[in-house]
Amino acid sequence: GCGVVALEGFLYAAGGYEEGNRLNVVEKYEIETDEWQEVSPMQVRRNGLELVELNGFLYALGGHDGDKHSKIVECYDPKTNLWTFKASMNYENVWFGAVSFKNEIYVVGNLKSEVYDPIKDCWTEMPSPTECENGRRLVVFKDKLVVIGGKVGKPEEWNGISTVQYFDFINRVWISKKDMDVARCYHSAAVISCKCLSPDSFNL
Repeated sequence: GCGVVALEGFLYAAGGYEEGNRLNVVEKYEIETDEWQEVSPMQVRRNGLELVELNGFLYALGGHDGDKHSKIVECYDPKTNLWTFKASMNYENVWFGAVSFKNEIYVVGNLKSEVYDPIKDCWTEMPSPTECENGRRLVVFKDKLVVIGGKVGKPEEWNGISTVQYFDFINRVWISKKDMDVARCYHSAAVISCKCLSPDSFNL
């Protein structure tokens, strides 16, 4: 349940869950030395968060603090080794999709989707995919925002979906592409050599 992202040659891991406790611990990994080093912890303990890199900063978004879903946003500056609070998301989110794209942060959340402007330090609602639940993955693929899979049904049910959609910025709508062969939620997705892996691969 931790957030993971690369920044300036390091791999950062933030938050998570261990032995019944949410964590605020943040570590960075250097592949050349094969070593992990702790940096300043987040101010809020949480798991199920998203960790995003934007313009040389880390943004820790949402998650679960042990009592409730969170909409809190913290920003980490690697030069000062400090976390500061930024404008909270409009909606509480856990196990959701988030990614940086064209100097903004996009979130496909549990209830709604929204976009963050770091200059104005504000969040603005945007259209959501047709099936808007949680447990999704959001990636940038071939200069497009792509949302993959997710969870539908009652909270106690684990029903994944196989849908794949990308966002049409001109018409402000999500467009469906070929479904994955396997329905999935709470999964991983990555872009490698112009292929999107989830682990099913497809091309836009």
